[in-house]
Amino acid sequence: MATRLIVFDLDGTLVDSEQGIVSAMALTVSALGLPAETVERWRRLIGVPLREQMALILPTDRLAEAPTVVETYRVLYREIMLDNSQPFPGVDDLLRELHAQGDILAICSGKRGPSIREVLAHVGWTQIFPVVISPDDVKRGKPDPESMVVALDKTGFQPNQAIMIGDTHFDIEMANRAGVTSCAVTWGTHSRQELAIADPRFWVDSVAELKTLLGQWLG
Repeated sequence: MATRLIVFDLDGTLVDSEQGIVSAMALTVSALGLPAETVERWRRLIGVPLREQMALILPTDRLAEAPTVVETYRVLYREIMLDNSQPFPGVDDLLRELHAQGDILAICSGKRGPSIREVLAHVGWTQIFPVVISPDDVKRGKPDPESMVVALDKTGFQPNQAIMIGDTHFDIEMANRAGVTSCAVTWGTHSRQELAIADPRFWVDSVAELKTLLGQWLG
């Protein structure tokens, strides 16, 4: 079996964290007196770096408040992050199996690096993921391909030796633009309709299907 690079998104793909993220968004919106509909627009941007989300969710006349929104969200989310970051059923076993057979696993997330590492330590995956790419490592976050290019550079793999697995069309677009095989999981943030916008190469509806797909893809 050939060794290849398997890149995962974190939130909504490996860990069930949406409730905590959306709760922190709602608390932030309420605390700062932003329009209530901001929460749903914001939710759909999960996966995009936080600072880049601001121009897409804030009213034009409140864009100057972006730093305050970012800091308020981070403080509120940090209080509940770990309690709301649990592996989806079957994911832990799959990751440990892939790691044991020698596959190289990486995280490519819109979450900041320290927060990613806290979550990985919380769920016992620190040793499983030797490569972690966050907005701290790039100038442009998802869906720009830069994060994937950095992951390839760090590991020495070519695009045709890698697969990206994610739950948002931002993940899929990033992979496609980098020339990497893309796989959409349907248990996360974006609906099938939203995921289809980015035209994923593969689709999986369960962790069992993902295990089968990776077995076939790895050969």
